[in-house]
Amino acid sequence: MEEMVDDPSEQYAEREEFEKQYYSLVAAARQLISNARKQASGNSIAEVDVSCSKHTHKHNSIRLPKIDLPKFSGSYHDWLEFRDTFISIIHDNDSIDNINKLHYLRASLKGSASLIIDNLDFRSDNYDAAWKLLCDRYDNKRLLVNNHVQLLFNVQSISKESSKSLRHIVDTTNKNLRALSTLGQPVEYWDTLIIYIMTCKLDQVTNREWEEHRNSLSEPPTLAVFIEFISNRADLLETLEEYKSLFIKGEDICAGRT
Repeated sequence: MEEMVDDPSEQYAEREEFEKQYYSLVAAARQLISNARKQASGNSIAEVDVSCSKHTHKHNSIRLPKIDLPKFSGSYHDWLEFRDTFISIIHDNDSIDNINKLHYLRASLKGSASLIIDNLDFRSDNYDAAWKLLCDRYDNKRLLVNNHVQLLFNVQSISKESSKSLRHIVDTTNKNLRALSTLGQPVEYWDTLIIYIMTCKLDQVTNREWEEHRNSLSEPPTLAVFIEFISNRADLLETLEEYKSLFIKGEDICAGRT
């Protein structure tokens, strides 16, 4: 029985050696885990840096939003519309900085108008100077008034009635009178004069129809009455033109089948 029982001192020595190896392995494992965590953290930081770098690059290369603005080539009859539109959309927009306002301004100009600011460097502090140069050049009230009055007198006469030509008279009249009103002209008192100018531009058939309509009125017609008559006449002609076009197409189809 005594030979089968192990020596206690030998057992203690083996246990002590086992515990020493165990704790050594645990320490090594903890060191490996710590190193792995540090490496993972480093990769994460690197990814964040790369992501930030990409984001910064994307921000630096961002394109300005496309804004549809009227083009201005230097014609006085287009200046008021361009000026008011640009002021409303770009000039008074506090969310757009001056360097980008200058970009939009340059992109909107062509012809002689673009030459006025062509010598200015593309810098933020040059936007106000560019805008002032344009206003000094084209905000000439006397020239603007003369130009819009001239356009009213120079409306092309109609040789043959058509919806397109009648609408052109209406659009030209309305556009130039609005501009003249903006320039402080008393256009509300010009009805008789404008009606006379525009009736001289009408074709014979439309002019005769207008005279018959005017004679049926109990009071002298206003410009609004004249514009309404011409617009209704244009609507009628457009309908007839469409019917005529459909009829011709129908005849062509029938001719092709025979």
